Amino acid sequence: MARLKPTAVLAAALLALVGCGDKAAPLGAQPTASRPSTPSPPPDDQATPPGRPAPPDDQATPPGRSAAPDPQELLKLLVPKGVPTSADGQPADPGDLKVVKRWLAALTEGDIPAAADTFADGTVVQNLTPPMRLADRAARVAFNEQFPCGAEIVDASSVKGYLVVTYRLTDRADSPCDGPGGKAAGTIKVEGGKMTEWYRLPDPPGDDGKPAGPVV
Repeated sequence: MARLKPTAVLAAALLALVGCGDKAAPLGAQPTASRPSTPSPPPDDQATPPGRPAPPDDQATPPGRSAAPDPQELLKLLVPKGVPTSADGQPADPGDLKVVKRWLAALTEGDIPAAADTFADGTVVQNLTPPMRLADRAARVAFNEQFPCGAEIVDASSVKGYLVVTYRLTDRADSPCDGPGGKAAGTIKVEGGKMTEWYRLPDPPGDDGKPAGPVV
């Protein structure tokens, strides 16, 4: 559950099925944005002449162009208001937890159809995109196909009717994970034995207490 597979077929299928103009980015992925190029330092035989200021390390952001947003801060804005974004220490609802574990087990085994069937038609998802609906089973399959990693739950708590979950990424049976051991987090709502809301949260810190960084 990390980097989106860069296939035009998958992107086109997902966009057509969920009816959104943005691709859904998978867990752990970071959006890429163009950055101003950094000038090369002058060679030794072309040092900056005396009296002339040295070139800056980075070019300033051109007037009228905003800097690329931090993806972790962007995630905070994409989660709808009222959806909990942190655990409060309460135990996880066993029924909700069972559904999420079933999803992760299927994903880890590479059984994408079974993973998709743990989501209900019309499930609202957000994965570095504005919230969108998975209208039907084809959309649910496409959404799950983007995750090359499996995962296991390392922490879960029920908060206001949602499940706030922290995952540790693992290899998938049919796909090597591009960030094994990395962490990701999400808020999930389960109703009637299926997930009906799925929101990605900012990545939790690593085991050393430092930000885990992008899982790519």
